Amino acid sequence: MVRVSSTVLALSLVVGVLLDNIQDVDAAATRSQRRTNVIVTMKQRTTTVVDSIGSQKFTSRGQRVKAFKDGLEGHARTSQADVLSLLDRAGKTTFSRTESYWLTNQMLVAGATQELVELLSMHPDVASVAPEQIFPLVHPVLETAAISIPPSSASTQWGVKKINAPAVWATGNMGEGITIGIIDTGVRATHVAIKGNWRSTYGWFDPEKKALTPYDATGHGTHVTGIIAGNNGIGVAPNAQWIMCKGCRSTGCFSSDLLACFQFMTCPTRPDGTGADCSRMPRVVSNSWGGGKGLTTFDEVINTWRKAGIIPVFAAGNTGPSCGSIQSPGDNANIITVGSTDSLDGVSRFSAKGPTTKGLLKPDITAPGSAIKSSCYTGDTDYCSKSGTSMATPHVAGAIALYLKSKPSATYDQVKQAFQSTSLVVKTATGYTCGGTLDSTIPNNQFDYGRLDISKAVA
Repeated sequence: MVRVSSTVLALSLVVGVLLDNIQDVDAAATRSQRRTNVIVTMKQRTTTVVDSIGSQKFTSRGQRVKAFKDGLEGHARTSQADVLSLLDRAGKTTFSRTESYWLTNQMLVAGATQELVELLSMHPDVASVAPEQIFPLVHPVLETAAISIPPSSASTQWGVKKINAPAVWATGNMGEGITIGIIDTGVRATHVAIKGNWRSTYGWFDPEKKALTPYDATGHGTHVTGIIAGNNGIGVAPNAQWIMCKGCRSTGCFSSDLLACFQFMTCPTRPDGTGADCSRMPRVVSNSWGGGKGLTTFDEVINTWRKAGIIPVFAAGNTGPSCGSIQSPGDNANIITVGSTDSLDGVSRFSAKGPTTKGLLKPDITAPGSAIKSSCYTGDTDYCSKSGTSMATPHVAGAIALYLKSKPSATYDQVKQAFQSTSLVVKTATGYTCGGTLDSTIPNNQFDYGRLDISKAVA
């Protein structure tokens, strides 16, 4: 699981307000005139454009998303024009580079001086200027050393069995024709368990380095990918295709990288960022990262994804066992939030629990996340075990691929309802209460409706 550090979340407590519409600008950097990376948010938001296009009818998903892209690009181009002119007048001595994000109508201004931050904050088209957030990597709760296992010795892992994926495979459904997106630390795409179903065309993007060949910064992404679509017994949907956007570096997940990855998943491009083809968008995107509570940073992205037909799946967080520990964006009402269970169908101690800061029941479902063996980035035949809601989340993402293979026109609401209504009640400590809801009440804030059973869901 990747989450926001306490230092990042505490930033707003130590920041001085430059002007009314500057939010959380680093006061120390401003006073000493050090340069900083800022995210500029335009006053004209995307909701009106998205809602307007979302109400229209299209003959295909690709056409629908292309309409979103064209509309949002035009919206951003118009509303950001004067700000770009301001940057041209200010000159490259006041910043190092800029990046525009049509998906959210925001801009990254890297290496901005104090004077430029003040100019941007005073612009009538600008809603806010905020420092770029960094979501630090959080190590798995439990991790074992990598071991090399030849394919001939592979066996179906307990988590895959527990959610009854093999029963779905027996019907001829292994996720064929479904593409799953992953935003993580990258991937070792040459690993024997996952190389065969990587969609290499429009299947990789690295916002930071623009590397044309996939790589993994920490191993987190390779492990997650194996659980989703790995062969040799480690993956839930071994014939589904997967694509990866490297939203996290070894030092953490920068909000600019995440925004770029959200755009890539909405309308995939080649590794160099050219040739956008919205028809290649994934049906589901797995996100094993997050942090903080009650954050609305990516609400617009989630809204657009839902309207575009992308099912967002996020980890609940490894901040349990206390109540009210669900992490953002996992506390958003419009995503499927995943908690973790162990091999005995108990809630993993580390699994974050609800309610959210708005009183919502969370997580939405639980899945195996303790001691999960999957592909390891240390070698092409290496495997290792990790524990966390980061491991539970890809079980659900892979299961959604199986469900969509069985029911191609299924919507987010239909998938969520099917998963929840057929889930197995999880074993918990009797009488435990979170948010005023006993664990004997279904749904509740520990495991919601229960542990995923994909065989029952697709029946």
